[in-house]
Amino acid sequence: MPLFRHTILNYAPLFPWPLILLWLLTGTFLALQSHRHFRGLLGTRQRYLQLGLRLLALLLSTILFLQPQLSSSEPEPDSFRVAVLADLSRSMQTQDSSGQSSRAQILQLLLQSPELAQLHELGQLEFWAFSEQCRPLNPEFNGELPVLPGSTDIGQALQTVATGSLGAADLGAVILCSDGNDSASRSGTQVAKEFARQQIPISCIGIGSRGSQKDLQVRFISKPQKVERDSSFTLSAIVQGNFDETLQLEAELLENGIGIQKKNFSLEARQNKELKFELSSAISGHNTYAIRIPAPPEDQRPDNNLDFISVNITEPESFKLLYLSGALNWEWRFLRIHAENNQQLQLSAIIKSGPHSYFRSGISGKSLEDLKDFPENTIFYADYDAVILDDQGAALLSEAACQALLAFVDGKGGGILFTGDPALLPPPLLELSPVYSAESRLSAPQAKMYPEPDLVFDRQSRLLSRQNRSIALPGASLVWLSQKLKLGARNAMALDPEGKQSLLAVQSYGAGRSAFLGTQETWKWRFDSPQGLGWHNSFWNCLLLWLTEQKQEQLQPEKSVIQAAVDEECQLGLFVLGSDFKPAPDASPMAYITIPSGEVQEISMQPDIDEVGYYRAAFPPQLPGEHRIRWQVKLTGQNLSCESLLLAKQSGKEMQNTDYQEETLRDIARISGGKFYDSKSFLAGKATLPLSPLLPQRQSSRPLASSWTLLLSICAVFTLQWALRRHHGLK
Repeated sequence: MPLFRHTILNYAPLFPWPLILLWLLTGTFLALQSHRHFRGLLGTRQRYLQLGLRLLALLLSTILFLQPQLSSSEPEPDSFRVAVLADLSRSMQTQDSSGQSSRAQILQLLLQSPELAQLHELGQLEFWAFSEQCRPLNPEFNGELPVLPGSTDIGQALQTVATGSLGAADLGAVILCSDGNDSASRSGTQVAKEFARQQIPISCIGIGSRGSQKDLQVRFISKPQKVERDSSFTLSAIVQGNFDETLQLEAELLENGIGIQKKNFSLEARQNKELKFELSSAISGHNTYAIRIPAPPEDQRPDNNLDFISVNITEPESFKLLYLSGALNWEWRFLRIHAENNQQLQLSAIIKSGPHSYFRSGISGKSLEDLKDFPENTIFYADYDAVILDDQGAALLSEAACQALLAFVDGKGGGILFTGDPALLPPPLLELSPVYSAESRLSAPQAKMYPEPDLVFDRQSRLLSRQNRSIALPGASLVWLSQKLKLGARNAMALDPEGKQSLLAVQSYGAGRSAFLGTQETWKWRFDSPQGLGWHNSFWNCLLLWLTEQKQEQLQPEKSVIQAAVDEECQLGLFVLGSDFKPAPDASPMAYITIPSGEVQEISMQPDIDEVGYYRAAFPPQLPGEHRIRWQVKLTGQNLSCESLLLAKQSGKEMQNTDYQEETLRDIARISGGKFYDSKSFLAGKATLPLSPLLPQRQSSRPLASSWTLLLSICAVFTLQWALRRHHGLK
C-alpha cells in the first residue's frame, strides 16, 4: 500500500551518541596526522590514497556503531475507511484551454488510475460524488461521468463522509478531487478545522490549471415585465468579453423560439456593450425572449452566449361581477348599461322577479343546474370577483347562502357591496358589513357628497380636484347614513367634509373586502348635471376595482415565472384553495412540465408539513430554455388548472466563476494536516498520503547494513592499507 506507507530512517546505536562522536573526531584527527607524517615519505597521490582508505574505514566503523535501519508504518487492513470525494458539479465540464481534456475527463482518469486502485487493498473504501448534495458513486462506472445539479458545496460533502453509515469503521483519511470551486456555502475550510481537531487529514487533488479564460457572455439586464398586449416595451442586454482584440458580432433576439430582430455591433477589447431592443407583442401570455450571440473561435465558455427573460403580455384587466337583488329596479338597469359600455366589466345577475320566479342574466348553463333561487354553494362564486347585494335580496338569503358569501369574501378574497338598509341584513352578513346601523332620510336639495381622495377614489384625484372634492347629490334621494362604523372600517364618502355622515364605508375582511353604500339611486347622478354621467361611471369603476383588488385564484403558483440554472434544483410551489375557499389539505395537485425538447414530465406535488394547502416538489431542469408548467388539481365538483413558466439558464451560480481555485484546496489540505497534489503529480505515482495518527498501525524495520558485512569491509580496507604501506617500504 504505497499511498499510505510511511518510511523513515532510524538508528539503533551500539554505544551512546557522545562516544560515537568522540570516536569519529579522534579517528579523523589521527587520519589527518598520519597524512602529514607521510608528507616527505610518499608522493601526493599515494598520501591521499592512504588518507581515503583510513577515512573509509572510519566511516564504515561509524556506520557499524550507529546501526541505521529503515522503519515503515502502514495501516492495518480493514481497520478504517478511506473516503474519495469526486466533484461532479457543472464547473468540472470546463476546458481550461482549447484542445485539452475537460476537468471531468481528468477526474475520470484519476478515478480509474492504478494509484487509487491500490486503495481497494484496504477493504473499506468509499467513493462519493458531490455537488450541492453528496451521494455514493460506483467506481466501476462506464461512459462519461454524470453532472450533478446545484452549486458545489465542499463543506457539506465533507460533513456527509465524516458521519458515515451506522456501524462503519473510523474515518482514516479523505481524498478530495475537485477544482476548488466552492460556490455554495464556501465552508470547506471551516469544516477542515473540525477534521483537524479529529486528526483526520484531507488530501486534495487539484484538477484544473491557472490562467485567464477567453470568454464572451451576454445577459439581460431588464427585469421581468408585465405589459398590456400591443403596448411597446424595451429589453436591454449587456455583452461582456475579455478578448484582447475588437470583435465583430451579431446578436439575435428570439420570441418564443422564433428570431424577430438582429443587431450587428463591435465589441472593443475588454469592454462591455449594451444592446436595446424596442418591441411590442400581439400574443398574450408569458412570452419568452432569448438573446443569442454566436461564440467566437477562442470562446471557452459558449454556454453563457445565450440568455432568457420572460415578459407577461396581458389582456386588459376584466372583472366578473354578480348582482343579487330582491326586485328589478332602476339601479340594476343603469348598472347594466354601464357594464355594456365598459369592456372590463362582465356583469351577471340573479334577481327575484316574482313570488316563484327569478331573472337570471350572464350565468353559464352549468352554474344554473340545480339552482332554484339564490346560490347556496361556494363553488358557484368561484369565477366571480365581487358581489353586489341589495337589502331586499339579503333578506331572502338562506343560512347556507349567507355562509357561501362569507367563504367567498373571507377565503377567496372576493369583494361584496351592500346597498340599502343594513337593518335587513341577516346576522351572518351583518358580520361582513362595515357598519352596525344606519339612519334613513331624504337628501336636501343642495346636498353634496365628499369622497375621500386617498381611499377608493385615489384614481380619480384629478376629477375631485376640479370639483373642489365635492359632488352634488340629487335632492330627495333616499339615503342611509351610517351612525357607527366598525372598528376596522373607514369612511370613503360622506355628506359632510368631516365624514361623520358616511354614505360609503369600507373595510377589509379576511382575505377580501366589504363595503356599504347607503343609497340605491346612483342612477340619478347620470342626469343631475352635465358631469353626472362621468361621475357615475368613475364612481362605479373605482368602487368595483377597489372591491376586486384582493381577489385570489384557487390555484396560486408560488411564482408565475421561475428562474433557475441548468442542473440547479429549484422548488416548485403551489397553494390550493378548496371548493369551500379554505386551504385544501388533500388536493393532490400534479405539475405537467413541457421541457424545451417537447417532452412532458409529470411531477406529483407533496403537501408541506408546515402550511396547510401548500404543496411543493423539487425539479432540476436539464436543458436550457423555456419550461411550461401546467398545474392541474381535481376537487369536489371542480377540475382546476393554470399555467406558469420556468426559465432555465445555462449559467447559474455554479458557472459564474469557473476559475481553478487551487488556494482553496491547498488551505483545506494544510488546515486538516493532509497533502496537496495537482492531477499530473498524482497520476505520476509519486504521492504519499497521510492517515489519522489515531488508527492502528503495522510497524516493520529493515537494517540498512549487516554487521558482518561491515566488519569484513573494515578488515578489507585495513588489509589494503597495510599492503600498500608494505609496498612502499613502510611499517
